[in-house]
Amino acid sequence: MATTDLQVGCHLPVYGPAATRDVLLGFARRMEALGYDSLWASDHVVIPYAIASRYPYSPTGDFPLPPTTNFLEPLVTLGLVAGATERIRLGTTVLVLPHRHPVLAAKMLATLDHLAGCPTSGAAPGATRRSGS
Repeated sequence: MATTDLQVGCHLPVYGPAATRDVLLGFARRMEALGYDSLWASDHVVIPYAIASRYPYSPTGDFPLPPTTNFLEPLVTLGLVAGATERIRLGTTVLVLPHRHPVLAAKMLATLDHLAGCPTSGAAPGATRRSGS
């Protein structure tokens, strides 16, 4: 019977009032000190005022945050966190690729990998029809 080590990660506070430099750095250092294996950041370049399609991860179909929510860019955020941590793995839950130039996104991920070691990143066209427009 094969055994695997359970790895535990948590999501960084990348939106709302907690999305500040001081909170992010304190949070990341504390999670690393507690033994967490990874830290994750979500991606929403913009939150539109009107979404015609249903958001698939909400029972009502509505996006859970108002469009005025402060939402940090995930790769810049992970770069900040990388400079304040030593061993914890970093990643994005998903990068919405239609919002980024592919060469620049690849370069940013490669740089993060080079400086921080092994970022993990999912990629998708977006959760709503408009996300991938």
